[in-house]
Parts: sequence; C-alpha cells; structure tokens
Amino acid sequence: MELKFNLADTLKRLLTRERCEQLDLDGYLVLDEQPFPASVAKELLHEVQYCFDGIDGGKTPNQVEFLTADGSVKLTKPHIYECDLHNAAVRHQLPLFNAFFEGQLGELVEVLRDRLNCCEDLQPCDTADLASRSVTLKLQANEGGAFPWHYDNPGKPNKRRLTMAVYLTEDWAPEIGGELQMMPFLGPCITVPPKFCTVVLFQSDMMLHRVRPILSHMRKTRYCFTIWFDGALTNSDDDLFLKVQHLDEGAIPFLRRSAVQRTLSRAVYEAEYEESLAACFGADSVALGISLREHHAHLQQLLKHERLRAFLKVLKEYREDLRAA
Repeated sequence: MELKFNLADTLKRLLTRERCEQLDLDGYLVLDEQPFPASVAKELLHEVQYCFDGIDGGKTPNQVEFLTADGSVKLTKPHIYECDLHNAAVRHQLPLFNAFFEGQLGELVEVLRDRLNCCEDLQPCDTADLASRSVTLKLQANEGGAFPWHYDNPGKPNKRRLTMAVYLTEDWAPEIGGELQMMPFLGPCITVPPKFCTVVLFQSDMMLHRVRPILSHMRKTRYCFTIWFDGALTNSDDDLFLKVQHLDEGAIPFLRRSAVQRTLSRAVYEAEYEESLAACFGADSVALGISLREHHAHLQQLLKHERLRAFLKVLKEYREDLRAA
C-alpha cells in the first residue's frame, strides 16, 4: 500500500507562532516529540538505507572544498556518505522522497515564507525544475565520522537561508555519539541528540554548528536527511563586510543577530575549530594539515589589524563571562 504523507501540512501544524518566534529570535528550533507519524519515519529510514545499500550510485563520500592559494582542493570526510536527490535516477527509486521533491517543496516553501520572518526571501519552487535550482535535498549516512564547526552558508556564492535536518537514527544512546552541536554566536553551546525522528531547523548563515564523532566501535550508523532552502537576499554587503562601527562592545547584540558574525567566528572559536577539524580528518592526516593551513590563513588575515585584534579580545572575554555566569 502506498504511504501518503505531506511534509508541508505537517510543518504547517508544527510551526506555531511561539515556535516561529523562537526560530527567528534564537536562530534555531528543535522538534523532538515525534513530529512525524511512526510509520512515515520508518519508511523514510527504509528509503535512506535502501539508497545507500541498494541503489547503484546512491552512496558518495562527503567532501568539503577549500579555495587555497594554489586553487581548489577537495577533502573527503572519512566515514560520511551522502546522496544528492537532484539525481533523478536515484530519486525516482525512493517514492516518499520523490514525492517531497516533485510535489511538496513548493508548498513547503510557501509555509516557511508565510510563518518565518527570516524566510521571507525564500525563492518559490512550485515545479521540480525550480526546486532543483533553489532547494537542496540530501540523504546522509555517518558510519563513524564527524563534521567540523562550520556555517551551512559561509558566504558567496552560497545562497542558503534555512537548514532543515531530520534525524533517523533508531535506538540512539549517548555512548554512540554523533550529536549535533550548535553555537549561537557568543552564546551557550546547544547539543541535540540525533534521536529517531528529531527535526532541527536553523538559519544557515548565522548558526555555527558541528557533528560530534560517531564512535565506530558501536557499529551504529547515523542516518538523516537535510533540506536547504535558498534565499534571494542572502550574502548582501551588510552580511559580508565588517564595518568600523561593529568593532565596539555596544555592537555585540547586533553581531549576535547578523550574518557578519561569520567574519569573526574563526578567531572567537579558534580552539574549537582546530579540535573539530582533528576529530573530522584524524590526527596527523594530510587532510588535517591542509584544513588547518586554511584555518590559520583566515586567522592571519583577521589578526593583522590591530583594532580588530583588540576587539576580538573583548569578544572572547564577553564569551567567557557568559560561560562563567
């Protein structure tokens, strides 16, 4: 029997006014009380597993691209695999995901545009062709890896406005690992267990986040799927360029709510970035060396400015004061 499920109708029910206000204000929202029917969640998991285990071309190593002085370099994240459902040949073998992509994403975008202030610029996509240009839907299997701290929208040419992740790990327990951690700028770290049928939404250009390592000896795979929604107005000049008036303690409330925080993030969270890169690529690996060189190159650009160095010290002290409170 064919399973019927409408993702847009479900999100419309879940996105109450209070929850929308939380997402707009805090930058993230966690729905962890079985937001999908159990039968639907199990079928979604079945399709994800079938994609990775049963479809030719359905399992691709996850990579990150660095733009170095010598050109573009792609690094593979060990033990993490994905499938981009822009691939119609794969998608058509996954009935629920195909229905999402070809018949429901346009409706879902309208729900988000209507309910969330941060999503007013989402680009309409009422056909599969338009969806392929402004929405990304990927399946993921983590068999023992980690993601370093990053923003889903680090800057141009990326256009992502909103990230929606749905976790499908059955019988998750803390000793397995693989938690999502979010770091609102200068705020406390938020840890989200990837329990079965947990949904997380966050602003792609303002939420620093990572995935803690899956402990491979537990022989547990962390499954999820993620939808990224593009915005027409992301990465404006105000989002990209730090101004002199921002280099003042009085600007901290603004920075915590602005995508321009990305220009400061690596310096404020320098140690956290480095630790998470090692957790992702492995100690003493070639990939770790490349990723650390790029990280340090970004830092050098920031730290060569005396006034900026002084302000970064203020930000770090502000963060420490919050942690001690």
